[in-house]
Amino acid sequence: MDLIIAQLAQIGAEFVLSLSQPAGPFSAIALGSIDGHHLRLDFLIEPATSLCAVRLFDARKNDSPAPQVAAPTFEEAIEKDAWAEAIEALTLEAP
Repeated sequence: MDLIIAQLAQIGAEFVLSLSQPAGPFSAIALGSIDGHHLRLDFLIEPATSLCAVRLFDARKNDSPAPQVAAPTFEEAIEKDAWAEAIEALTLEAP
C-alpha cells in the first residue's frame, strides 16, 4: 500500500484506506477513497504464470478506468500502472 500511496501522491492524489483483507489464496483487496470517489484496489497473482497485478476499480460501478498491468512483482506492476489516467477518468465523474 505504501508504494501505491507514494505513486498516487506524485500525481496529487491521496488514497484514504478504509479496509484491506485477503480475498482468496492468490489475491487481496483494499477499499478506500480518493477525493470522495469510493475505490477498490485488487492485488492479484496469476497462479499459472506467477505474474502480479494491481487493478483500481470504481466501487460504485465495479468498473476499472485503466487496463490491468501484469509484472513479475507487485512493485513493478504498481510502477507500470497508468495511475494518472485512472484518476483522471474517475475525476471526470462526480463522486
